[in-house]
Amino acid sequence: MITSLFQRIRPRGAVWWNNGVTVEKFLGASAEVPCKRIIAINRFSSNKRLDRLIAFVAALRRRDPAWELVIAGSEADLCETDIRSLAEEADASQAVEIMVRPSDDELRRAMSRSSVFASASEYEAFGIAAIEGLSAGLMPLLSDIRSFGDIVEAAEVGVIVDFDHPDKAVATFLAAWTAWSTNYDQCRQKAIEAAKPFDWKFAVNRFDAVYERAAGHSIQRILGIDIQVLRRSEAVETIDRLYDGPAPTGVGFANAHALNTASSNEVAREEFGKLLVLNDGIGVALASRLLYRWRFPDNLNGTDFVPGYLAATRRTFKIFLLGAKPGVAERAARALVPPGSRHRVVGVHHGYFPDTMDTVVTAQIKGSGADLLLVALGNPTQEIWISRNLAATGCRLAFAVGALFDFASEGVTRAPAWMQAQGLEWLFRLMQEPTRLWRRYLLGNWIFLGRVARQWWEGYRI
Repeated sequence: MITSLFQRIRPRGAVWWNNGVTVEKFLGASAEVPCKRIIAINRFSSNKRLDRLIAFVAALRRRDPAWELVIAGSEADLCETDIRSLAEEADASQAVEIMVRPSDDELRRAMSRSSVFASASEYEAFGIAAIEGLSAGLMPLLSDIRSFGDIVEAAEVGVIVDFDHPDKAVATFLAAWTAWSTNYDQCRQKAIEAAKPFDWKFAVNRFDAVYERAAGHSIQRILGIDIQVLRRSEAVETIDRLYDGPAPTGVGFANAHALNTASSNEVAREEFGKLLVLNDGIGVALASRLLYRWRFPDNLNGTDFVPGYLAATRRTFKIFLLGAKPGVAERAARALVPPGSRHRVVGVHHGYFPDTMDTVVTAQIKGSGADLLLVALGNPTQEIWISRNLAATGCRLAFAVGALFDFASEGVTRAPAWMQAQGLEWLFRLMQEPTRLWRRYLLGNWIFLGRVARQWWEGYRI
């Protein structure tokens, strides 16, 4: 793939996207009933391997003489005479029609008498003509190259063959054609629908998304983790909207420690990346400033955001608390969901259980009927646990909340408001628990800044 070529120069941050296609141009132009006519739209060029395509049709006609081929395009290093000679050499001149520099209207008329689009090309960066064939409702018959394979895989229609071995390619094609022609209307419509995501309006959105990410307007990629750029109110609305989506949503909070862990732990990085991740703390704010030249609009640390979300959401939740020492979650539940709240706590479980009990714990959560799960198992255990177990709990939403239960239960004292406002809560926690936290903050913060500086030097953002 082309991306791999550029990755030799730039190992990280190389992004590949395809052009768009004007899908409407030939939309639904194929024959409305199955017909044994193949159309190929290519430049008359050696790399399009029209010789192999013609040899294929000659082999196909030996099995079924009713098949015909239309070759349409503009002359390049081959001319019309060259193609006629290839057809004569293959003893297929009676079955090959050549259209030189056809107009779009002429192509539509040719497609209206065809049911298959073919290309034996040995190289295509994308395959625009193949997508146009899909949009017409033609069955794709394509050579075994990466770009065509990607199209057939995405569209879930068509067949890839090796045109170097025409008899074998014919057998593969005829098996696929039997299925296609038997369910012609459905297959034709499936091809038309499969072409629509390649339309320019979607391609433009993909281009915009890449630029937005590179600029850090919508997502900032820091140490391999995509962090959403949202104001507090936008985050609440986004999570509420995702709640109605097809899959449950896990939410994580990226602070310097979490990103350090993800940077050095491939499993943690992979599982963390499956969550909706929000920014947490001054370290991530500084990284944003260095990498993207501006900060996140709000600090969305889980300790403050989760209670704020429960107050601001338009939903009413049944909540399960998982994590912390025995008894802590119960006290935190009374603080987070006080009497009179529209939310309701339906269960708690401490965080001191082995991996072998995951099935038992998820069954307990599911049995409680909870739809919101708060998980306080520490980084990166809580993010990994949510990523791997959320679906089994039956909950639609989960937050990785870190030390929230300890703070809410007043087992750990929070920093004064002025220290929180200045992003110095980490220093207050270090003073409270120096033996446990000195490595995380005194060493970890410097390691984090060093890794961020390396990302800045390498320049990758996507």
